Amino acid sequence: MSDYTNYGTELWKMSVSGSEGSATIVAGVVKIDPPEITMSMINTTNHSSGSFMQQIPSGNTEVGDFTVTLAYSGSVVSALYDSVTSGSLGYWKISFRNGQSCYFDAYPNAWTPEGTDAQSPEMSMVTVGFAPTGTILIS
Repeated sequence: MSDYTNYGTELWKMSVSGSEGSATIVAGVVKIDPPEITMSMINTTNHSSGSFMQQIPSGNTEVGDFTVTLAYSGSVVSALYDSVTSGSLGYWKISFRNGQSCYFDAYPNAWTPEGTDAQSPEMSMVTVGFAPTGTILIS
């Protein structure tokens, strides 16, 4: 369970792509604006039936960019900030309270600090954008 928020959802940095390998917690997740996941379609024409056109799945799944708002204290997210500014591909996991996790490879591509809260001055929040390079594995 996260020491950062009472939501129980956490962002982890993975050592390798996928669900294997070691993981290091980055921060507690306050909010996720999930990505759009779509299946690309291709147009086909059946010339034997009067040139009837239809769309069929191409087999290629596209995952859109998404944002995650994180709550952190101290310098826990400095590696994430470095990934944003250097354009480094990272391997990530978001773990949920119910035991499920999402694994994804993505470039962190945006860093937006949130205003501080006088009720919790030791806690900071930042919204981070991710640009996935493939699909999202849910386990």
